[in-house]
Amino acid sequence: MPSLLPIFMIHQVLPAGTPWADPYLSITPQTLAAQIQQLLKTGHRFLTLQEAWQRILAGTDVPRAATLTFDDLDLDFVRHALPILAAARVPATVFAVAGWLREPPVADAPPDARRLRPADLKVLAAAGIEIGSHAFSHRVLTGLPDPELRQELTDSRSFLQDLLGRPVPCLAYPRGRFSPRVLAAAAAAGYACACSTLRGNVHAADDRYSLKRVRATDRRRGLRLRYATSWLYDCWNQERSRRERIAFAKEDPFAPNTTPTGAALEAERALDPAP
Repeated sequence: MPSLLPIFMIHQVLPAGTPWADPYLSITPQTLAAQIQQLLKTGHRFLTLQEAWQRILAGTDVPRAATLTFDDLDLDFVRHALPILAAARVPATVFAVAGWLREPPVADAPPDARRLRPADLKVLAAAGIEIGSHAFSHRVLTGLPDPELRQELTDSRSFLQDLLGRPVPCLAYPRGRFSPRVLAAAAAAGYACACSTLRGNVHAADDRYSLKRVRATDRRRGLRLRYATSWLYDCWNQERSRRERIAFAKEDPFAPNTTPTGAALEAERALDPAP
């Protein structure tokens, strides 16, 4: 039986009682540290998303591997998550909203007290943190016409690559929304893979633009963490993921009515694979 790759999805790492903590998206530093230690004790080895994806694409098995991903990057990650990762010598992938780094930032950027600056991102990259794209302005991509969709994906990747001087091959969809049109646009923009918010572990290379993830909640410890990295978790969430794929596609008002070809056809198959 091929091994599973759990890609953990984390939005906020914040101390208990932080006013802006989202109870559905945040975990405490203590939980993050406990999850990392439990996975290390069970023999897991942490890889960046690009490292994990390259192994899957090459057909190399990734037994006992795990990937940590952080969305909506801001200074809270630097303050509360980075010290834990550094102490455990664990790599991670963070998804940055390029427009939040710009001066002045795009709308909905974190307050100045929590907003990263370009120099901060360079420090993270130098510390071994992999930087991925979370689009340019964090708008829901399924609601954008084709020109704006292309701009969100290409401008973000170009901005980050120019800033860091290195490729940015990975993407996470803002709010997890995607459709066959969005998947095709991600492929056309040059991304090697993209993360969704669908629940489950990664099994093979056929979901490269809609990679499933495991939500790293405060309750995800002990047996609950073991369950989330097992086939049982995937089986339990299989129907839910199928319904979400269909629902996300129906949200796209700009979906073409023509038969997709090329990258769009690959994306369409990934969205609703044959049983």
